[in-house]
Amino acid sequence: IIVFYLLAKAAKEKNIKVILTGTGGDELFGGYPWQNQIRRLPTFFASNIFSKRFLFLEKVYEKIFKVNFLNKIKNILEVLRSPLTWHLKSWNNQYVSFLGPEKQNIIKRMYNLNKSYFDQIDKNSNIDFFNKFNFLTLTIFGVEQHHKTDISSMFYSVENRAPFYDHNVINFMFGIRDKEKYKKGYKSLLKIFSK
Repeated sequence: IIVFYLLAKAAKEKNIKVILTGTGGDELFGGYPWQNQIRRLPTFFASNIFSKRFLFLEKVYEKIFKVNFLNKIKNILEVLRSPLTWHLKSWNNQYVSFLGPEKQNIIKRMYNLNKSYFDQIDKNSNIDFFNKFNFLTLTIFGVEQHHKTDISSMFYSVENRAPFYDHNVINFMFGIRDKEKYKKGYKSLLKIFSK
C-alpha cells in the first residue's frame, strides 16, 4: 500500500491521470516461489487431494505446528492436510492460532469459498493443474491487490488499471502450460514477452 501510495503521489505531481499496475503478473507467468512446495508433489497426487479436507492430518498438523523448527515439513503437511485452506492463508499461515473458538467455523467457510472457485476452473480439462492453482490465486488475491492499489491511487484521484486482468490476456496465458512459463528460470516467459 505504501509503495502504491508514493507512486500515485508522484504521478499526481506530474499531472498523470492513469497508471498501469502489474497486478496478476505473478499468477499468469508461473506463480510465486512458495508454489514450488506444490510442484514437489506428483501432479496426479496434487490434483486429486487439492479439493479435499483430511481431518486426521489437520489434527496432526496442529500438533506439529507448535514446534518452531521443521518449517519445510510443516508447510508440506499444511498443503496435504487441506490444500484449499492453506492456499487462502499461505501468505501468513500462522494467524489461525489467534482465532479462538471460531477457528473451525472460519476454516470451513474459507475452504468452501475456495472450493467453489476451484470446482469452476477444474471443469476445464484443457488447463493444467498448476494453471488452475494460479487461477485460484488470481481469483482470491487479485481482489485484495486491487483493493490496496485502489485505496492508494484514488487518494490522489489517480486511476489505476491492470492490463494483465484483460480477459484476452488471461485466456491466452492459461492456455500455455505451466512448465513453459518457468523452464528458463523464474518468470522467464514474462521477461521474453517484455523484450
